[in-house]
Amino acid sequence: MTDEKGYTLIEMLIVLSLLSVLLLIAIPKLIPPEVLESEQFLTTLKSDLYNSQIRALATQTPVQIIFDNINHKYIIRQDLTVIAENHFPAHLRFEARSLGTHDLRFMSNGNIQRSGSFVFSYERGGGYRVVFPFIRGRFYVEEF
Repeated sequence: MTDEKGYTLIEMLIVLSLLSVLLLIAIPKLIPPEVLESEQFLTTLKSDLYNSQIRALATQTPVQIIFDNINHKYIIRQDLTVIAENHFPAHLRFEARSLGTHDLRFMSNGNIQRSGSFVFSYERGGGYRVVFPFIRGRFYVEEF
């Protein structure tokens, strides 16, 4: 037999696995912080919308969500009582489409007062559309 210099398959696999682990640790996430903050906000908004619907059903009293673009916040209220007030990121802008700033209301049966949509858009373009189809209490969020 000739004496050949080289590496075994096991040695190569060990080196490749170590390199891949180092790369995963060394390379930071390439997701901009604005996107992470927006996704966290949308999770909170979805939760608040579901909770508002449940509250309207449980108390048999309508719940209204009001968006304030100037102060970057939305207010959830039932009658004149403020239930919650949450801010949305400054880099997002609320845009009323078929649902305006005061049009989002869950009725006592859990359905939305009227179907429609609104948008949270980035200053640089793109954003998220929140859609309430067919006067049901259901909704979905889509990125554009």
